[in-house]
Formats: sequence, structure tokens, C-alpha cells
Amino acid sequence: MAAPIFGDWKMSLRRGWRLSFVASLEDRTMEKRIGTVTHYYTHLGVAVLDLTDDIRQGDQIHIAGHITDLVMVVQSIEVEHQKIESAKPGMEVALKVDDYVRAGDEVYQVV
Repeated sequence: MAAPIFGDWKMSLRRGWRLSFVASLEDRTMEKRIGTVTHYYTHLGVAVLDLTDDIRQGDQIHIAGHITDLVMVVQSIEVEHQKIESAKPGMEVALKVDDYVRAGDEVYQVV
């Protein structure tokens, strides 16, 4: 018999489910895809993003990839070495990131 997904978390733990998985079902955060990482400059800690939706300073984002799983608040956005407050779809922007990311990683806005 399969373990209940939305049932009692203690019952799920006894059947082998991890607490983090069960907790993540209860804490459902919505994410909207806003772009893709096209390049990462390791010596600067800066990712270049190709945007498909708006982004602004103060937004919480999630960068996810094969190895990458980074959640952070946007502190700095630049276009052509000029700081900006927000960016629109179609723009290619540089974003200061807290950890290593990789080209091809997807960028989501946590709603």
C-alpha cells in the first residue's frame, strides 16, 4: 500500500518518506519562470540572465538546474555596467548571485 501523501506526516515518516518532502507539500510556494542563465563569471560572482518576464530589486528568486538549487533576494541588477531597478522581458541582465550557477539553469520568481 502506498504511503499517503497528504495524510499524517508521522505515518508517512514510518513508511520511509523524508520529513523535508512532506513539509514541502504543506509549504507550497508558487514559482513563475522568468529566465535562463546564459553565462556565469566565477571571479565576479555574476550571472548573465536572458529574461522572459519582469524582475526587480527585492524580488526573491530561485535558480534551479541539474546541480544548482539557489534561493536568494535580488540585490543588484545591471545592464551594460549600469545599475537598474527593474528589467523587462527580452533584456539580457547581469545579476550578483550568492553561489555558483551554471549556464542553462532556469530562473524562477518566488511568488
